[in-house]
Amino acid sequence: MIKKILLSIGLFIVVVFILAITLVNKENLDFKSKYESVNADSIKIKIKNEEKAYVMIFSTLCPGKYETTQPLKTTIDSLKTLDIPFFIIADDLHNDSLDEDLDFFKKEFSFNDKIYILDANKYKINGGLFNSKTRYNSFLKELVGENHNIPLGYVVYLVFENGKLTKFYA
Repeated sequence: MIKKILLSIGLFIVVVFILAITLVNKENLDFKSKYESVNADSIKIKIKNEEKAYVMIFSTLCPGKYETTQPLKTTIDSLKTLDIPFFIIADDLHNDSLDEDLDFFKKEFSFNDKIYILDANKYKINGGLFNSKTRYNSFLKELVGENHNIPLGYVVYLVFENGKLTKFYA
């Protein structure tokens, strides 16, 4: 009897695990977003001649967005005052709800600045149970180097001077 119960529990855990692998964080790379996508090369071009520039990466799906969005907005306001260029990049799942998620985020937080998305065609692997930040990490590796030690959390602030990363913070 105990063997049957343990077997049933084990089978249930395996089924749940398989469902999690196949259903969690699904993407649709054919989805065409209204938001402009960027990759490391396009950002490098945008910042290469800037004395100073910021790249800020966030996610609308991050549960901490209620704590991190106001400091992001404050930083953006300061950068505007100082006339320092900045690029806000969303690391979200590339699927049919992407535009809706970003639109809702902008409305919820009265966010009026341009938001870019990471290029899903360049960084194809993302999502799923084990690859949830692969696109983000691949982008950072190309932007600042293979051996970066930038945390893969949100919001990450990257500060560039003359096209070179000089500091980062989260």
